[in-house]
Parts: sequence; C-alpha cells; structure tokens
Amino acid sequence: MTKAVEKIQWHPGFCSALEREFRKKRILTRNAQEADVRRFLQESRTETEQSEKAIIDSILQVSVAANMDLYELIRRDDKMCQALRELMKDELDQEREKGRQIGQQIGQQLGQQIGQQIGQQIGEQKKAREIALKMFSSGRYSLEEISIVSGLALEELRSLTAN
Repeated sequence: MTKAVEKIQWHPGFCSALEREFRKKRILTRNAQEADVRRFLQESRTETEQSEKAIIDSILQVSVAANMDLYELIRRDDKMCQALRELMKDELDQEREKGRQIGQQIGQQLGQQIGQQIGQQIGEQKKAREIALKMFSSGRYSLEEISIVSGLALEELRSLTAN
C-alpha cells in the first residue's frame, strides 16, 4: 500500500516574510545584488517601529561598508536616494541639529573674539585721542610730536584739534 505524498502549501505571508529575511542576509554580503538592495530599501521605507528601524539601520551600516560602490550607484538614482533619506531621516535630523549647535557655538566664540578685538581697538583709539587732546591743550607739543606719541595720523590730529 502506497501513501500519497501530500504537497505542503505554504502560506503566502510566511513565504513573503521568509523572503524578506533572506534579502536582509543577502545584502550583508560583499557581493550584494542591486535588486536585493533596492527591494530592501523600498520595503524598509514603510517601517515605523523604532526597534525595527534600529535593525534596518544596523543592516544598512554593514551593507554600505561592504558594498560602497553599489550604494554609490543607487544613491545617484533619485528615487532610491529619497528612500535612503527617508530611512535615515531621524539620524540625518540629529546630525543636522548637532551641526547647527556646533556652528552656533563656533559663531558665538568667533563673535566674542572679534567683538573683544574691535572693542580693544576702539578703546585704544579713544585713549590715543584723549592723550593727543591733552598734549595739544598743554601747548608744549607740536602736531608732529603728538602724532609720534599717540600714533594718530596728522590729518586725524588736525581734524581732532580743529573742533
């Protein structure tokens, strides 16, 4: 008596999930196929769970490191580039914010340094004018001597003493 062999019918959802898992593993190799990477990126775009996004991010980091040329090729495709941006949106936003904060901090430091330098120059100019006016008021010094001591130009001294 022979038993009839029953063919197992797999549920389509199971097959689809299994195929996604295999695709994840295939893009982790050094010879990832462009079609697998593109499909992975397309499927990953719809993922909303943080834990799954973290897994996708890890997979992409390894896959990109192993297949830089392939990802460079895919990046040139506008649709795929948009998919990568959407996938990495949170990370890109964090990096952008970090860059903005660093830029703001550097800007403030430079602003303070420049402000101090300008303030010092203005203070030195004001002091030089005060000294020049005192010397001029004493009547003991010529404009040329005052110019040498104060560092002010003769034209500036003439304008200053004319008022």
